[in-house]
Amino acid sequence: MRTAATEATGSTPLLEVRGLKKHFPIRAGLLSLLQGYIRAVDGVTFELEHGKTLGIVGIGRIGAIAASRAQGLKMKTIAYDPFLPKEIADKIGVELVDTELVDSTNAYKLKVTMPSGDVTYYYLDAATYLPIRTETTREIQGKNLTIVSTMRDYRPEGGLMMPHAVDVSQGMGSQSFTIEKVEINPALTVADFRMPPKPGGE
Repeated sequence: MRTAATEATGSTPLLEVRGLKKHFPIRAGLLSLLQGYIRAVDGVTFELEHGKTLGIVGIGRIGAIAASRAQGLKMKTIAYDPFLPKEIADKIGVELVDTELVDSTNAYKLKVTMPSGDVTYYYLDAATYLPIRTETTREIQGKNLTIVSTMRDYRPEGGLMMPHAVDVSQGMGSQSFTIEKVEINPALTVADFRMPPKPGGE
């Protein structure tokens, strides 16, 4: 099975993973009876392609094993770990990267390239891993325009953390949005998708 990315490039992935699961049992009581499972990974599918870069946050025992496996597949490996000495990173073949400041907040910068070639940079809060900024460039009317979106005021909504304020700047203009209400999986009907009547009743 090949994803849209490998179909677009015509390449064969180095590694394919389909439906990966890792569940940890929860036990309690004197008899250690099974109470349920923590689903650390549940049905994850991904591919590792030629020329891709693996990013690891925290190089412990598992991170070092992942880095070793990635290098065996000829992948570049970068990592962030403030406690890892450079000499150890060099020994295991990992390039250390640092965080960047986004409005006084330490953030990881991730580059995401879509099959279309469009590139978006995501900045994740180093403490919460929530996206706090995105940067992308789009061609509009023959000109390249950089669009920067900054997300803030995160609050829990239906088990998810959602931003309630978004600032968007593009070119010489900017806009700010305030989200007052968030509904998760609301009930929808066909009427919700009907076009409103035209002015004047036409």
